[in-house]
Amino acid sequence: MSCDGDEQLTYEERWSERLARKPSSHDMGDAQAAPPTAQPEAPTTAQLIVSVCAEVQDMLIEKNAAYGDSALRPLRVFSHADTREQLLVRLDDKLSRIARGREYADDDTVLDLIGYLILLRVYEKL
Repeated sequence: MSCDGDEQLTYEERWSERLARKPSSHDMGDAQAAPPTAQPEAPTTAQLIVSVCAEVQDMLIEKNAAYGDSALRPLRVFSHADTREQLLVRLDDKLSRIARGREYADDDTVLDLIGYLILLRVYEKL
């Protein structure tokens, strides 16, 4: 849940809003916000890291809820491979799409790849 009242928005909508809004002093860490009369500056690397990490977090939480935590707790209807192996297969599939240039128009294969790497990290901490 978000304090911003945006819990009904998809992660893409929240990402668009995050990029559109002026970075707050919270987003910039210890850096001071620019005075109101200054020209808007390009986001810093640190700001972009915060935004991208938030985008990945939103996507993972949304997809985890939609898929019923199937990445870490699969139903095992057909495959009985352990969870780690299933995550590695999904990572292989994403890397194969990138290597072969076979990405789907509506998919963000790199974002999905990052998500599966995080899920693998989460699994290893269980």
